Amino acid sequence: MISTLFGLLARVYLVNFIPTELSNRENINQSIANNLCKMDDIIFENMQKNKNLSKMIDTRMQLIVKSTQTTLEEFNRMLNYGFKSSLEEFENMITSLTKNIKNASEKQSEILLKEYEKINKKNKEYQEIIEKQNDAIQNINKNKEYQEIIEKQNDAIQNINKNIQDIHQQINKP
Repeated sequence: MISTLFGLLARVYLVNFIPTELSNRENINQSIANNLCKMDDIIFENMQKNKNLSKMIDTRMQLIVKSTQTTLEEFNRMLNYGFKSSLEEFENMITSLTKNIKNASEKQSEILLKEYEKINKKNKEYQEIIEKQNDAIQNINKNKEYQEIIEKQNDAIQNINKNIQDIHQQINKP
């Protein structure tokens, strides 16, 4: 009688504290959903950075085009004026124009160098984002392994419950 009572108490205790397959699946599904949300946020942030970088490059290219047009217009104006003036004045204008073009070229080179450095920086940021995405994918794969382990544990728990039932039946045999 007492052993039967202890057996029933042990069985009730085990049933109340053994995680169910449903609760395990809910935990795994929640973990996967959280990781997918993180990946979605990373991808959205990446898209915003790409958009901003594209706008920045377009603006810089417009500045370069305007600077080149201004220099060419000045060159044409000076060239036309130079033909009307003496040969010495023409040479002075060419020298001045060459300096202006050289200065404009140096400014453009500086702008392009800065843009190149910004692009390299963005590239490093994108590589870090890709590494984060790969880590998130690895976490999802670990969750799949965790689910397989839980299924094996559930099978083992079912075997233990069956053994307890067998022992209980043997105890209750007359």
